[in-house]
Amino acid sequence: MNKFIVILSMAIFLLAGVFSCDGRSPESDSGINDGGDTECSASETRCYGGSYQICVDGKWTLEETCNAPQLCVEGLGCADCNPAHARICQDENAHACNSDGSIGDLVEDCGEALCWGGLCLEPGCSKEAQLIYLVDWDGRWYSFNPLHGANEVQLIRTPDCAPGDPWPEFDIFLATMAMNREDQAWVHYSSGEIFLTEPTSSADCSLSAWVPGHESFDVFLLTFARNGPESTEETLFLMGGLYGEIGNSGFGELAAVDPDTLDVTLLGPNPHDSILPELTTTADGKLYAYYPGTLSHFVTELDKTDGSFVPNRRWDMEPFTNHVYASAFAAWGGKFYLFVSEEGVGGDNHIMLCLDPEDGSVETVIPSQPLGTIIAASTSTCTLMETPQ
Repeated sequence: MNKFIVILSMAIFLLAGVFSCDGRSPESDSGINDGGDTECSASETRCYGGSYQICVDGKWTLEETCNAPQLCVEGLGCADCNPAHARICQDENAHACNSDGSIGDLVEDCGEALCWGGLCLEPGCSKEAQLIYLVDWDGRWYSFNPLHGANEVQLIRTPDCAPGDPWPEFDIFLATMAMNREDQAWVHYSSGEIFLTEPTSSADCSLSAWVPGHESFDVFLLTFARNGPESTEETLFLMGGLYGEIGNSGFGELAAVDPDTLDVTLLGPNPHDSILPELTTTADGKLYAYYPGTLSHFVTELDKTDGSFVPNRRWDMEPFTNHVYASAFAAWGGKFYLFVSEEGVGGDNHIMLCLDPEDGSVETVIPSQPLGTIIAASTSTCTLMETPQ
């Protein structure tokens, strides 16, 4: 969230929406019916849970039960794959999915790399690194998987990092984080500390060697980014500054941090005069910022050499109805996912949006289950650049 400029009220939220970012609703993509109707017409079929049902005498009747790894596909029944998606992983290689739901010919040999979403991953990258990781207000960690419009949310765990006392006026703990290529999260708390942990393991948090206030950085947002489109090396980018300067016009400096030595290189000032942005990166190594707000909010590419706005790389979105007080931001599959909270008349509104930079379209996304207030979101530099189809 934008944790240091917009402070500090929070609420438990329910994300609302209609379609996934790829334009398919979760129901139509998975073929699972919610089972609300009991009557049917003679030619109807449906997927209900893990079963395929047909209509007999106006009533839904079980035709077959789909046992994993099979899935139920609307119009086909139990199948090895969903023909709506051109490719599927089989034995860590990419295969075609035939129109009858059977696994087809080899499309791509992944070699020593892993296969995920029907695509071969970059060698050395894990399947866990393909997810968006979220932290809610109660410190719970979730994974979020937008693959094929399922928008699957899974609770992971609640790590106990035990940070020190927060800065004055930060009477509650806030966290931002950045995922590196080794599936390790660098978590920055309002105490100024950075802890290291792995979201998908039971490993405890470890305090990094980062010293609060190092090179005049007390509070900041952060992300890792590749050093180049084909590079497997990465740099940690910070946007922030000293606690005592929060609220000043032009607050924030962009800096690059060597993750091995923690040496800091100052790059340039925050190009916005009043808002500290969320940061994220894409698999080609580009750096992006989300500047939240009520009447104006936008995503833009930042120049990694000086922090300036990259010309013609800004996407403005429709204003919100009410005051925005929280946000989180992450890239996935070449698109941007935004978690926004606004104050409503009858209660707070909590919205997940997906921005497609190709055409500037913005869609509301519904997750597979409700979430608590999201205060941090991050993806690894191993995340795929393209959206698996």
